[in-house]
Amino acid sequence: MTSQAEPLPAGAVDSSRSRLTILRPLENRNFVLVWIGESTSILGDQFHFVALSLLVLQLTGSGLALGTVLAVAGIPRAALMLLGGAFTDRFSPRRIMLYSNGIRTVLTLLLAGLTLTGTIQLWHVYIIVFIFGIVSAFFYPAYSSIVPTLLSQDDIEAGNALMQITMRLAMLVGPVLAGIVVARIQVGAALGFDALTFAVATLALLAMRASAPASDDTVDSQSKPAPQPTAAPAGLLTAIREALRYAWHDNLLRTALIMIALVDFAVAGVFGVGLPTLAETRFNGAEALGVMLSGFGAGSLLGVLIAGSVKFQRRGRLFIILLVLFAVTIPAMVFAPDTSGIALLMGAIGLGSGIFNVAGISWLQVRTDPKMMGRVMSLLMFSSAGLQPVANTLAGVMVEFHIVMLFAGAGVLALTAALITLANREFRTL
Repeated sequence: MTSQAEPLPAGAVDSSRSRLTILRPLENRNFVLVWIGESTSILGDQFHFVALSLLVLQLTGSGLALGTVLAVAGIPRAALMLLGGAFTDRFSPRRIMLYSNGIRTVLTLLLAGLTLTGTIQLWHVYIIVFIFGIVSAFFYPAYSSIVPTLLSQDDIEAGNALMQITMRLAMLVGPVLAGIVVARIQVGAALGFDALTFAVATLALLAMRASAPASDDTVDSQSKPAPQPTAAPAGLLTAIREALRYAWHDNLLRTALIMIALVDFAVAGVFGVGLPTLAETRFNGAEALGVMLSGFGAGSLLGVLIAGSVKFQRRGRLFIILLVLFAVTIPAMVFAPDTSGIALLMGAIGLGSGIFNVAGISWLQVRTDPKMMGRVMSLLMFSSAGLQPVANTLAGVMVEFHIVMLFAGAGVLALTAALITLANREFRTL
């Protein structure tokens, strides 16, 4: 773990902490293990998404069926997300992630085996993704909370940037590789690779050593709200209620959660149902979907690199600009004449997503009471994923009527989020 430096005289410059800022977290062995393990797992996630989407479409030929499969995965994830955050604060992010990755390894191996043997049926998919959703409800709050437990406050943004860089690299190359594997080998082979990546992440967590929590000494007391009572000895329901009160009485956090809920509701249906349907009906299936998603990965990688190198002074205005970008580019995708056009628009969306995920999440982690971190992160994940089951089901219905409705509606929601954020003076001047 990096140690805290002694305060410098006014006006002095600590050159040892100004060079290669983004590489400082790599001095922390536990962070490196989490970084490598989860980056590998995220590469597998790209295979999982492409393979599962094409598997359901091959089994049913229905966008509505794909929407319901994603909804079945999303309902338990949304319902249990706040409970997952309370468990993360009660126990440790590492322990929750370890159990979650182990269970997901077994589930993905089962899905791969059924697919490779040709015995897979739609009801198998429903059961497996439902259990997957339960486990994910505990994994995501833990994953979003672990970086502040490993690094000093000075290094949190650099740590998040490193996590995001490898995530975006995986999103850049993963979908193309997955599309090739699915198209030229088999869906089951892609799912088997995903299971292997979960196993790698599990082993990385097992290899971590016990360490003391990261220091809070460098936190600027003006950058975060006053600590509120936590629920270490209280019941889980009490802990969840405290998190809800904590978020509701924080104007900035409340606005951010509403903004994220609207945007991710819009994007969930487009990414989960709209793009696979476009790829399958207008282009050449798996390989086209891989190219589209890789466009997002390329743009988001650039966004992460920008956010990791630039200290944004007006984050509120930045987020509003990004929301307007989403509102314009999402509807334009359905009118793109070819796969490369969609990939270019996805790159623009990815650029905005990459900037937000470093600048926004790091800001939120620094200003949150560490004892509330798991629950606040679970609220963030709930805002992001809580309405995805509804979004995916609605998207499945909309593509059955006319796919333009789905993309246009998503653009309207993104614009609505921009207007709500613009109306909040405190957030606008953040």
